[in-house]
Amino acid sequence: MAKLDKIVMDRLKRKSEPLVHPRQVSAVVCHRRLWSTQIEEYLVEWKGLWTSGHIPHSWHTLEELEHCLNIVQAYLQKLITTSPPPPPKFKRKSSEDHTPRPSPSYRTNTSPSSASESIHPEDHHVRVARSRDVKCYNAILTAKDGWFEVTESSAANVPQIDSTAFPTTKMVEEAKVTRFTSATNKIRRELIDRLKRIRSSKEDAEVTMANTVDQDSPPLGFKFVDESILREGVIKLDDDTLEGCHKCRPDMGQNIGCEYTRWCACLEYARVDEERLDERTLALYLQWKETDEGDPYQFPKRFPYRIDKTHGLLLNGFYLDSRHTIYECNDRCRCGPRCKNRNVQWGRSVPLQIFKTKERGWGLRCPVDLRRGQFIDTYRGEIITSLEADRREKEAGFGKDSYLYSLDKFREEKDLQEHDMFLVDGQFMGGPTRFINHSCEPNCRQYAVSYNKHDFRVYDIAFFACQDIPKNTELTFDYMDKDEEDEDEDQHGSQRQANPNDVSEGGIKPVKCRCGSKKCRKWLWM
Repeated sequence: MAKLDKIVMDRLKRKSEPLVHPRQVSAVVCHRRLWSTQIEEYLVEWKGLWTSGHIPHSWHTLEELEHCLNIVQAYLQKLITTSPPPPPKFKRKSSEDHTPRPSPSYRTNTSPSSASESIHPEDHHVRVARSRDVKCYNAILTAKDGWFEVTESSAANVPQIDSTAFPTTKMVEEAKVTRFTSATNKIRRELIDRLKRIRSSKEDAEVTMANTVDQDSPPLGFKFVDESILREGVIKLDDDTLEGCHKCRPDMGQNIGCEYTRWCACLEYARVDEERLDERTLALYLQWKETDEGDPYQFPKRFPYRIDKTHGLLLNGFYLDSRHTIYECNDRCRCGPRCKNRNVQWGRSVPLQIFKTKERGWGLRCPVDLRRGQFIDTYRGEIITSLEADRREKEAGFGKDSYLYSLDKFREEKDLQEHDMFLVDGQFMGGPTRFINHSCEPNCRQYAVSYNKHDFRVYDIAFFACQDIPKNTELTFDYMDKDEEDEDEDQHGSQRQANPNDVSEGGIKPVKCRCGSKKCRKWLWM
């Protein structure tokens, strides 16, 4: 019981100690390991306007940087990509119990005015009201309301060091041979905890991560969300506009809900199955397309899904071989929650794994076999206006990765203006599909999925397997894949190959494709 009490008290003590606020940190610029405690510390560069002209820096433990792990990760990623791993450390063999002598650069001076030792600027530290001393340069650290605060000071014991020299050569050399295992482990644990909180429709459909290439982890600056976030200026039609099917019943089709396409009001705008038209209905259909007058339910259509005993609902070939919009039933329908026309809206039901590829950063794969037509997950993020998307692209600059997905499926059909279109930005928040890489020969395709047939600007983007995919095969889709209008020009799905010397109307040059497929187009317009 005494041991348990000690653990609880230690946790309470750690929580009462100040933390570094992420909004006040500019960057982490170096790291070290204290010989006396074997604890990793990271050198923080503070934000602000300083009259001295020198930016404050201070050393902090990972516990103090609990809310700044994404900033620590950004620093470590630079080390991983630019430096070889530090050599392994071997424990010195000895029959005696040796206590490691502290390195001079880590020596603490509890009495800065002591005449027995000279004070080197790198050894300066300021004591704050806590359980350890925090080494700080160009300022004084204080604790307030659980956070560190940085204050300039002209006191004699606060050295004003040229911050442009940080990190010093001595710090950099020591960092090169110092491992950062604690940080990589802590970052990985944090990421795993976040992955566990991602919602799915099945308990065993978890999201995991794997990295056998290096010590990196997916970016902690990315926030996993279960639904897209509507930003300023984005308008989604109210639920009052939902119109469900009223002729369908839950007991239809062996208790699977909707059975007759001519009865289901949710399929009003679904693509007509032209192959099933006879001469009479074909003439009526052509007239209806021209005038948009008449009863749309008189023409044959198809439900998006078919039932597979092993894999559940699968997208049928009529949709798989095209890019027709998928209209699912909704909460206003009388067909019931078990209707076969409800799939994407219930969420992901397959496990996924974010993994590090050897040449293309992070990718996504499924630990189980996927069947052709099986739903994988949606592409989600921040839904923003076209104006906001232009601002973000301009701010990011040319050559930066873009995670924008235009919701322009109905632009031509409904004669909508480009500036009225919304986009999904998955750069800062979204789901696991944000990590799917491109391929000119993809094994997945994306489809527009609507639950409100009257809303032409806000809908879901869903990924389905367009072929049988063996487990642990990387999932890919074609970043340049367009809708069925473009497929009419080329039934094989190939598009004009970009020339590296070409320039688009917007002044954008193509980027080199690294998918490695046999039919790789080499260059892509992005």
